[in-house]
Amino acid sequence: MEGSLVERNLDCETCLNLVRRFYLHLDRREYQQLDALMARNGVYFRPHGRPVPAGATLIEDLAEIPRTKTIVHLLTNLHAEQLAAGSIKVFGYMTVFWYDDGVPRTGPVPLGVARSIRALDIEFQKQQGTWQIKKIENVKLMEAT
Repeated sequence: MEGSLVERNLDCETCLNLVRRFYLHLDRREYQQLDALMARNGVYFRPHGRPVPAGATLIEDLAEIPRTKTIVHLLTNLHAEQLAAGSIKVFGYMTVFWYDDGVPRTGPVPLGVARSIRALDIEFQKQQGTWQIKKIENVKLMEAT
């Protein structure tokens, strides 16, 4: 692999921060900022496994999430691994909470049980000196009954 240990660690930390930013933008409905983190050939596998390509299609798809639904993604145990020069993979867990009573809300909403726990599998590629999300996928491990 190219680069010193320090450079590789900085690259891994950069990708971990990009994962955090992706889900923060998703929770805040900042879909254009979220899409800007994606490679142009990037794909986001939505929770039900449907692949959505980066760009206008992704922004339009996410805009269909009901405005009455408040979603929070809690990320834990994130780990980044450089597989080759210009390629990093991030693994971790995500606990998903959401609330939707059909009414648009601002501020706090009632906290219920976690809706699901998911395993994250995210691939990054470095293009023109910038790390971008190539593939973001999650697999349901547990679901509220």
